[in-house]
Amino acid sequence: MRPEAAGRVKGGLPPEDLEEDDRAAFVRMVTTLEAGGPAALAAELTGFPDEEEQLVRRAWASPPPRLDDEEVDELMRQIRRSAAKRRRLAIIRHLRDAERSGDVATAAALAAELQATERP
Repeated sequence: MRPEAAGRVKGGLPPEDLEEDDRAAFVRMVTTLEAGGPAALAAELTGFPDEEEQLVRRAWASPPPRLDDEEVDELMRQIRRSAAKRRRLAIIRHLRDAERSGDVATAAALAAELQATERP
């Protein structure tokens, strides 16, 4: 484990790009790693809520094959792409609901928002 990667990840991966269930564990884990490294995480892990503790333990047990900066950056890009896809799908769901209910103003706003997410 590279504790110095925690700051890189924290700066390059906004918590809102993570699944809602993973956000709190991510913030707690990165903050703990930054404060005291892997030893602090190991010491404080049992104080995490059960779901967060299990998530961190699973990640710790199955780390990526490499943890150099290039690999960390690629993992962050994958997470950001996944988050963008989730946001687009949510907009599409809301757009369909607005169209079904005849809410033209909301549908137009959501269509514009959807179009903005599809720009490179």
